[in-house]
Amino acid sequence: MRRKKRSNVQAEAGAPEMDASDGGASSAPKKFRYEEPDAVPPLPKLTVREDDVLYWVARGKENAEIAPILNASPETIRKHVQNIRQKFGSKSRLAVIAKYWERKLYESNLSIKELYELIERLKRRRSGEK
Repeated sequence: MRRKKRSNVQAEAGAPEMDASDGGASSAPKKFRYEEPDAVPPLPKLTVREDDVLYWVARGKENAEIAPILNASPETIRKHVQNIRQKFGSKSRLAVIAKYWERKLYESNLSIKELYELIERLKRRRSGEK
């Protein structure tokens, strides 16, 4: 079964709203675009030790790797991570990490574009280019 070709008026009426603020460079519908937040809520109040644990968790370390760094047992680190997740209201470790880095990005006042440029510069520096 063949579909009828839509007229331009019909196509425009059903087309998703586009934002032309970027000069038309992005063709994604507005509802799928990332918008810079006006304000990011502060991180929950953590103890000094939980803050230390979160620092290492956000850098990809597992409990067993964090334990010797902080001179604690892996079970103690697990309990700290559990408390951090509870304070963040997150069920997963990954959600806590995402919230942590979102906050750090907001505090740095970098836009997404600036962040990508920074990452590219760091990659070039790592590979020995300038």
